[in-house]
Amino acid sequence: MKQQQPAKEFLILKCHLDASPSEAYRAWVDPIELGRWWGPDEGDKNVLVDIDVSKGGQYHIVTKAPSGDEYDFSGEYREVIPNEKISFTWETGNEKQGSIVTAELKSEGDGTELTLTHQGLADESERDNCRNGWQGALDKLERQLSA
Repeated sequence: MKQQQPAKEFLILKCHLDASPSEAYRAWVDPIELGRWWGPDEGDKNVLVDIDVSKGGQYHIVTKAPSGDEYDFSGEYREVIPNEKISFTWETGNEKQGSIVTAELKSEGDGTELTLTHQGLADESERDNCRNGWQGALDKLERQLSA
């Protein structure tokens, strides 16, 4: 009897941004703006933000924690629709997990609803770690865009 493989994990996070979809999009595609909010904790510093936000373009971001630990993120942009959607592969360190992150922006009142989906995570532990990291980053993005 063949064992069934468990379904890959995913997470969905939503937040309201006090900014237009074009301002929110710029926060994802401008390396200086992205460097201000990327990363889970306030004390983290992005020491490298190298992005080519175009279909097939690459990104590489290195974040340094207050402890001195460095975290390496990289991947390829799969879909880029200005002011609406960005989708990219997600790799950390030398691990090629095969997961995909999608950020969708929709005009909502005088701001933007951001829906972030991270799919293809290996297990619940990886999902929970990514949820914590993304939630911290999105909290910083919300503060940045409301300033």
